[in-house]
Formats: sequence, C-alpha cells, structure tokens
Amino acid sequence: MGADSFYVYYGVKRNVALDSPELELLEEKKLPILRSALAAKLNVAWGRLTDGEDYFLLIGHEIGCFGVEGFTDRELPAEGLRRIVEQTDERLRRAGISETPAFHYQLNAQY
Repeated sequence: MGADSFYVYYGVKRNVALDSPELELLEEKKLPILRSALAAKLNVAWGRLTDGEDYFLLIGHEIGCFGVEGFTDRELPAEGLRRIVEQTDERLRRAGISETPAFHYQLNAQY
C-alpha cells in the first residue's frame, strides 16, 4: 500500500463510475481516450478518493504529484506555466479532447 498523494494537473478531469463498462477498459489501459491521450504525449493519472467512490481520470500535463512518495514542494515560473498551457491545449486538441482545460488539484487517498 502506498501513501496519500495530491495531483496538480493542467488539463481535463473525467469521472468514471464504478458500474461503468469504461472502468474495466481503464484498468486494462484500453480506454480509447487513454490511448489518444498517450499518443498525443499527454500525462494521465487515475485513482479514487476512497473505497466505494467513482474513479477520477486526469488528462493533460502533470505539474506534480505531491506527498511522501512524490514531490514535497515545487516551483514553477510564470513562463514555464505559459508553455505548459499552450503545449497542453495543443496536445488536447490533437487527442480530440474538447473539454475546456483547467487546473485540477486532486487528492488520491490510500484507503
């Protein structure tokens, strides 16, 4: 069992319901959007907050995964942030992902 972590992403977030047929595809890394995202050189992360909750799927640029087993701090200059936004927007378009990107801050608790 790992430690709790906290993701910081620029991109999109989707929820995958526990009873969804997409969940099995996600677990097997066969979900079409996952394949499109990876082909477009986007980062992906998925997990869930606690047992019994739906899963989250983050797609975009991983600014950091923070926690005992990840980053404990990170600095990102404004110019680096601008590049991340521009590059990620283009890669999301290339992957056919049409949702409006945003910054996502997501706890991934180990239960």
